[in-house]
Order: sequence, then structure tokens, then C-alpha cells
Amino acid sequence: MRMVVGLTLLILAGCAERGPEFTELPAPTAAQPTLPTGYGARPEARGLSDPRAVLFDPKSGRPLVVEGEAARVSLVQTDGSLLPVAQGGGNGPWTGAAMVGGTLYVAESGGPLGGRILRVDSDGGLKALKAKLPGGGTVGPLAAGNDGWLYVGVASAHAGASKTRDIPCQDVRIKGGGRMEGAVPCTGSVLRVRPDDGEVEVHAWGFRAPTGLAFAADGTLLVSDHLPQAQTADLLWQAVPGVWYGWPDFAGQLALADPQLADIPNPPPPPLAQLPGAAAGIAAATDPAFGGTNQAFVADSEGGIDFTSLDSGETARFAADLQRPTALAFGPDGALWVTDAGDGTLWRISPMGAP
Repeated sequence: MRMVVGLTLLILAGCAERGPEFTELPAPTAAQPTLPTGYGARPEARGLSDPRAVLFDPKSGRPLVVEGEAARVSLVQTDGSLLPVAQGGGNGPWTGAAMVGGTLYVAESGGPLGGRILRVDSDGGLKALKAKLPGGGTVGPLAAGNDGWLYVGVASAHAGASKTRDIPCQDVRIKGGGRMEGAVPCTGSVLRVRPDDGEVEVHAWGFRAPTGLAFAADGTLLVSDHLPQAQTADLLWQAVPGVWYGWPDFAGQLALADPQLADIPNPPPPPLAQLPGAAAGIAAATDPAFGGTNQAFVADSEGGIDFTSLDSGETARFAADLQRPTALAFGPDGALWVTDAGDGTLWRISPMGAP
């Protein structure tokens, strides 16, 4: 049963850095997100189609938006118009994006060429990295690590309703005495890919469907994982290298009724938090106005944004009355930028009085 968080916001206790002191949400206004007192939202672009990621141009600081089914990246200009940067198509939607050393990379999911990561050149040209990722489940989201590697989530084949089989990240024994051979790249995982040569390594595995990746200030990788609604709430993980997180035999630490593995790689660790809705993108806070460096914001594609303490795991509702938020990121201006796939809007959320 999913946890329901009311619109009366809590002060999250136990944080190394004190977060915003949330008060009761004011009454919503037409076509505006409902926010805590002291925060405001402004639409910066309209007409987006299936937005999947938002990040920022290193030169101008302006937002770049990735549209999934259109397989397109656009630069949002100051008047709200969209300037095309790169265009793909024919091999599945673009499902994530990250910037490494000033170079833009996008994740492409599951078409006839399999999952791929594409480098976007300055002229909009596209070049696929040598890493060929599984095509049975969704490939993406994407995040950039401080180590210069790209981190990519790969869903299990089960999550994508695919007829292909899952690929474990190491050999496992399955119920009935059989053995399933592991390989890299693998499904139900977070992989890291070196941009220079496409080398692929496993960061962590045992996820069902990673929907968001973000690095906290201390370098910890945060992963949101979408699970079947009948079994448990969606989960927020702190993904430790080399650890198996339980899928397909566990949803969090909840053992499922029909286990598939005869032995498990390790006892699954507890999730950082159970999330109240359908988890999508993640943004790690960097500004005291949004809770400092020990907080994270998670888009709930059922209509809100949730605020989680990375110290205690306590979660509260930060924003409501969005339609279908899918991606969010903190910009160089300190604001929280949010894409809403329900009405095709890019929102800029900031403390009132900020420039």
C-alpha cells in the first residue's frame, strides 16, 4: 500500500543541515503549482512534448530540455522559445541526458539498435558510444559522476513488459536447480560507462526500473526505483557500488511470494525512503533555501514533488497541483527547474524575492 503524504508539510527532523521550515500549503491558483509559503513558480517554456530530462548549457546557463518520443534536445531561450540543438529518431525515445566536461550525452532506449548512449557534438551531430546496452527494458536515466564516467539506469525486462529475458550482473542459481549466466551490460542495474572508449562496468544492481539518478553532495548516487503498485511503494536508494538491491526476489526488504533465485548475492539493504507516488526524476539540493546539501527532491509523476532528508529518510510533499512532473534539476541560478509532461510546461521554482 503506498504511503500517502498530506499537503500539510512537515519540518523534517534529524537533518545535518536544517531544511526549509514548511508551513501549510496555500490555496492553489489556476494553472500554478501549489508551493510552500515563500516559494514561487514561473513558467519558462510551453509546448514541450514528452519531456524526459532538464540540464543546463555550460556557456549560457540556460536550460536544455530532452523530449523523449521526439528524440530531441532544445535550448530554452529567454523568451521561452525552443532552439533545436540535436535531433535523433528511429531507435526509441531519448530517456536521459548528462553533461561531462562540457559535452552533452543522451540515453536512447530500446529500438532495433538496442540501448545506446549518444554524444552530441557542438554542431548537433550524434555519435554512439561503443557501449551497447540491453534493449529489453528502458535504458535511462543518465547522470554524470565526478569521476568522469556516465551512470545509466537499465530497467529489468519485466518492467518493460518485454519478452526478452533479464540478464543478471553475475551468475546466479535459479529456483529448480538451474543456473543463469551473468553478463555485463546487464538489466535491472545502474551501469557506469566511460565516455572515451565506451567501457561498461556495474555500479549496483537488483533494481526493477530506475527512473531517476542524481549524485548527492558527498558523491553518493541516489536512485529512484519504480515498483509494482500492488507490492510496495516506489523506493529511493543510496546505491553503494557492488551491492544487489533485491529485485526480482525482494521489493525493498519485502520478500516477494514467488522468489526466482535459489540463493541471493547479498541481503538487500533498506531503502533510504518509501516514496508516496510514482517516482520520476531526482535533484539533489545544493542551496540552503532548498534544504542544503543533505536533501533531495523527487518528481512524483502523479502530480507533485517530494522532499526527502538524506539523513533520516523522512519525506514530505513540497509541491502539488502539477499534472505529470517528469524531470527536475537545480540550475546555476539556484532555482529548481521542473518539466511537466502533462501540460508541456517548464517551471522555474525559486524563493520569492530571488532574481
